[in-house]
Amino acid sequence: DHAVIGATAGIVDYHEAVASHHGVDGASPGERLRALFDLYAAHEEALVAPLLELLATRDGVRVVGRTEADHRVRAPTVAFHTPRRPSAEIYRALIDAGVACGHGHFYAHRLVTALGLDPDDGVVRLSPVHYNTPAEMARALEVLDAVL
Repeated sequence: DHAVIGATAGIVDYHEAVASHHGVDGASPGERLRALFDLYAAHEEALVAPLLELLATRDGVRVVGRTEADHRVRAPTVAFHTPRRPSAEIYRALIDAGVACGHGHFYAHRLVTALGLDPDDGVVRLSPVHYNTPAEMARALEVLDAVL
């Protein structure tokens, strides 16, 4: 796809702008990028930790995958489900509050089925990344606290 190929040139500019904003220095572009990705990882871990902590306090909530926030062992994508409420309802509450998320099987139909879940309802998934703010995660936690 030519549009994707054309857009890749902007990736370097984007990362350089973020690095400059955060004062990330390095002798080479590779060193700056490694330092920047360390910054991203620390930020994403800080966003995911309270989400995983909240989910761990709710009876019946099951996180699909690792439950620690350590960026060395997991990506910041968190999928969960509870038999107490359809994933679609939790998703709708988050969306109505302006929280970006998804629900369903995410092309893992067989896995969701093997977990004993309805693949049409699936799991709720949140993916806080480097451009999300602590305030956005706080809003997600507020909604989840109310609906779980």
